[in-house]
Amino acid sequence: MLSKYSVLLMVIPAFAFIACQQADRKSQASDLDTTNLATADSMVFSFDPEDEFLGLGIPEFGDLDSMIARRRIRALVPYTRIYYYIDGKERRGIAFEALNYFEKSLNQQLHFNPAKVRVVFIPVNRAQIIPMLNAGYADLAFAGMAITSERKELVDFSIPTISGINEVLVGGPLSPKINNLSDLSGQHVFVHEGSSYERAVKHLSDSLVLLGKPAIKIGSIDPYLEVEDILYLVNSGGIPFTVIVEDATRLWGHVLDSIKIYSEIPLTRHISYGWLFRKNSPQLKAAADQFLEKNAKGTLYGNMLYNRYVKSVKNLPDLNSKKTRDQLKALENIFKKHADTYKLDWLLLAAQGYQESDLNQQTLSRAGAVGIMQI
Repeated sequence: MLSKYSVLLMVIPAFAFIACQQADRKSQASDLDTTNLATADSMVFSFDPEDEFLGLGIPEFGDLDSMIARRRIRALVPYTRIYYYIDGKERRGIAFEALNYFEKSLNQQLHFNPAKVRVVFIPVNRAQIIPMLNAGYADLAFAGMAITSERKELVDFSIPTISGINEVLVGGPLSPKINNLSDLSGQHVFVHEGSSYERAVKHLSDSLVLLGKPAIKIGSIDPYLEVEDILYLVNSGGIPFTVIVEDATRLWGHVLDSIKIYSEIPLTRHISYGWLFRKNSPQLKAAADQFLEKNAKGTLYGNMLYNRYVKSVKNLPDLNSKKTRDQLKALENIFKKHADTYKLDWLLLAAQGYQESDLNQQTLSRAGAVGIMQI
């Protein structure tokens, strides 16, 4: 059962699709062959910079030359603290920063000054990514998806954005201790359906069955739940085990104090991630590969993004700290009293109070608002 204080900590941020593009675009030398691509400059395409989703919902195909003619490259991203998220009026994440830099580089190579080609960000759950790409609703995806032989039958991948990472088991406070992977026999493990994690758990389960042991009980997780949401569930005891990429798990382990990371017995080793494209997009893949050769993890820029979003805890909310739990517990009766008066959910009021003041009664805003609800 979930702790009543944990429910607040699993609220998923609402999408606030705010469009804001970087304006400073300095020129730089490039070796991309733009002989044919730059001819798209003869087409006129205007867009409202406040409308991030202009033209979406209409299938569009073709390679990079067609995207340049349309003045946009549609990128699928997961809504998560590592890859893409909204922070007030700003958007952040590895995918957001890297693809904006890709946009800037491409415009410079095409000698578009001011820039004319935009990367449009479309947050989706990971189960939608390959179907949306192949149906023409997007052109690429930057989502931290493992390069696998099964996926390569459906889409093309860039060169790796990162390599050498492991997929590890993660347990919660009520979960039995696991000494080796065979101890998972008969246990419940929850993963995204169709993910590389599910594939790894199924492979392990099949191996255990061949040894005469009970199969692993594999449960499916809602595709809209991202890494942090799943780890919150494990941390609160809502689910016993999951499998997550190790570096992301270690990041969230700094603020989730009840998870157990079994890094010494990884399910899968040396995974590589890459950008995804529709089949038969050689121009886009070539441009992406050229960009990633200079900017993937292992380069100065790639390491900077990795350290900022995967190694540093500065971008993480401190929702699950003991301080926040104690504050919520102390305020529970007050929230319940006024929630009953106005026929509201007390956890909704508590969530609003946390957003306004971090549940700190002494908070004073620059506008003069005071207290937990900033009145």
